[in-house]
Amino acid sequence: LTPGVINPLMHKWLKPLCARLPDLSAPATSLDHHKAFVVRYRLGGDENLSTHFDNAEVTLNANIGLNFEGGELSFLGLRSD
Repeated sequence: LTPGVINPLMHKWLKPLCARLPDLSAPATSLDHHKAFVVRYRLGGDENLSTHFDNAEVTLNANIGLNFEGGELSFLGLRSD
């Protein structure tokens, strides 16, 4: 997944996109690594991702399913708050 999908996504799409956004243009130049994971929500499997802190310059969440309910994403503020 990482070499064929995540690396090209970061270098060909995310870095150029972030470079065009004023608040991310400076950090975009140093985007050189990533942490990627997949959560597959289903009964009896992953049903909940607990509240956590990401120390990332950019976070990308994508739904690659077709039909679903739930899966809300909440940003609860900065760690320094």
